[in-house]
Amino acid sequence: MTVTLEAIPKTGHLEIDIKVSASVNVSAFTARQKANNFILSEISYMMHAGEPTLVLGERIYWRVPVILSLTSRGDVGEVGRLDIDVETGQIQISPQQIAQIQSYAETNPLLALAGMFDGGQGDTAERAETILKNELNAITGFAKPSG
Repeated sequence: MTVTLEAIPKTGHLEIDIKVSASVNVSAFTARQKANNFILSEISYMMHAGEPTLVLGERIYWRVPVILSLTSRGDVGEVGRLDIDVETGQIQISPQQIAQIQSYAETNPLLALAGMFDGGQGDTAERAETILKNELNAITGFAKPSG
């Protein structure tokens, strides 16, 4: 388990004496399950939850990365994150954040993947951007008009 402390000053004297008391009613495993269910039902079937990180801030929550996976390429990378309260299990995400995750996954060109194309017939590096856009357009489940 990784613990992240937010809002630590970048310069000056720092002394950390941590005593945290909370009822952890939601384990990392459960947070990941909740995140996966939410991602699949509310964001995209081409995304899944990554490994949660415990974050101590004004409240204590699990931060769960949202990972984009392409059927023909596997995991591509993190496109967003969900925060899940350790006491209540409530997912902290707004409709705007959901839209940002979807938009990032659709518009990020992922050109670093171009080298993964094997250069076979109809699947060349020259067509990498078109191929990736077609795969990424499937994220929302709606085909975008071509041209």
